[in-house]
Amino acid sequence: SVPYLPHLLSYVALGMVPSFLAGQMFYQRAMSIRSLALGRKRRD
Repeated sequence: SVPYLPHLLSYVALGMVPSFLAGQMFYQRAMSIRSLALGRKRRD
């Protein structure tokens, strides 16, 4: 009955995708930095 509801849902989904991808990249970068720091500590 409401014509713009699917439009709104697709807009929200499109907005969520980039933030999700950015979150994944940030998480992977944080993990790699953490592993590098742990490796550096282990060497010392």
